[in-house]
Amino acid sequence: MKTIWTVIKTEEENERAIKRSREISQAEPETEEGDELELLALLIENFEKEHYPFDEPDPIAAVKYRMEQLDINQAELSRITGINKSRVSEFINGNRDISFGMAKAFHNKFNIPAKVLLTDSSEKQISIKAVKQKSIKPT
Repeated sequence: MKTIWTVIKTEEENERAIKRSREISQAEPETEEGDELELLALLIENFEKEHYPFDEPDPIAAVKYRMEQLDINQAELSRITGINKSRVSEFINGNRDISFGMAKAFHNKFNIPAKVLLTDSSEKQISIKAVKQKSIKPT
């Protein structure tokens, strides 16, 4: 009996859809199973976006994560990107906001998504420098 898929509303339905998608993961496009796999991917993605939302990492966390992945230190990061060592250190330590030039270098050299690097800090947090200077208090 063929399952008719509908919007996934429960964990159990999601698990069933995941299980089925694994079973047909090698399906050829433009076939009945290929179409089913495509539909399942959309349904699973929709359910998981709604039930497991996550925030993009802040720019510092993203750069530190990439540094760990590549096993490089701040000096190597500076050399590879061409960004002054003291500016890299200030940024990594949270004493300097990311500049457009830094974001461009991190994106181009380390493939960190620009969306992550250029997130408006006012949407997530108060400017790092302002908080450290205690000129304003975080909410």
